[in-house]
Amino acid sequence: MALHEQGTVFEVNLTILSASEDVDDLMRRVARTIVDRHRYDHLAIYLTQSNYPELRLAAGESTGVIPHEAFISMARAATSESRSLIERHGNRWRVSVPIEAGPDTLGVLVVGSDTLSARAERTRILCRALATQLSLGIENTNLRRQQLELVADQERARIAHEIHDGVAQSMYALNLGLENCVRLAQREDFSRLSESLSSLVPLSRQTLLEIRHYIYDLTPLLTSGDSFEDLLKKQVGEFEAISEIPAHVEVRGESRSIPLLVRAGIYRILHEALSNVLQHSQASEVQVMLAADSANVRMSVKDNGVGFNVGEVGAGFGLGSMRRRAEEMGGIFSVTSAEDAGADVRVRLPIGRVAS
Repeated sequence: MALHEQGTVFEVNLTILSASEDVDDLMRRVARTIVDRHRYDHLAIYLTQSNYPELRLAAGESTGVIPHEAFISMARAATSESRSLIERHGNRWRVSVPIEAGPDTLGVLVVGSDTLSARAERTRILCRALATQLSLGIENTNLRRQQLELVADQERARIAHEIHDGVAQSMYALNLGLENCVRLAQREDFSRLSESLSSLVPLSRQTLLEIRHYIYDLTPLLTSGDSFEDLLKKQVGEFEAISEIPAHVEVRGESRSIPLLVRAGIYRILHEALSNVLQHSQASEVQVMLAADSANVRMSVKDNGVGFNVGEVGAGFGLGSMRRRAEEMGGIFSVTSAEDAGADVRVRLPIGRVAS
């Protein structure tokens, strides 16, 4: 294979390595890369469909006169015969190469030109190499999508469990408190009514924070186009709006390289730490700091509240849950606090040990 064709294979490899879980997006990017480098008049990538015999067009680039029907016909032929094909009509030619993974055909790469028929055999050699790379890219992309679906299923189960243990109990406590307020109002015991209503305000805010967290919990991490830094700032902004406690965020390093599972871990721990601040700290300010490098992500959530004796609360204040989540990901969790000295929750999670 000539040096120019080797360069094309290399660039396609780079495109595949940077792919997301969207296989059609990957095919479109690969198609543009090939056409930009070789100026083919036509290029199409067709993919097979489970439980449906017809091929579907995943990507196409065309500036010439060969109709789509001719391409799909040749693609069907290459699929049925499981071999590469060349068709020539004067100077016009088409090359069709199946994209295979073991005994399975995943799709077909079809390339054509209205001139330079001598390039047909050279193009078939290139397309065979590209088809091998596309096969790996399709399988890797499908694995990424399956991993995201698995993460989503696990998170749904976790959310259902936490709603049952957290929000449901808070709503029950709110209901009991309101029923008590009704009885106090009926007896015109306004002093105790005021005290009871005041005690319900923190619980109401905490419940609202929990509910809004679960509404927006999984979707932003999996589907949002925002950066992880922006998602954290939105999360802290939600806390600030509900709690009325000023909160500041500082991000150092490159957060875009943090794998999905590490992002999810940081997102959950931050939520639990902020919930503690709202529920227990009586703080007037919160500082959130995130730092990322090639090996680790570090986060600190520091408040200026009443503090507590860490040895006395043990696994309370949600500390056990945060510690368990960090340690399950190979990380380190710590809390520094004392009476009237605020609290500083810190976590360090390794990047390399968790797959994205």
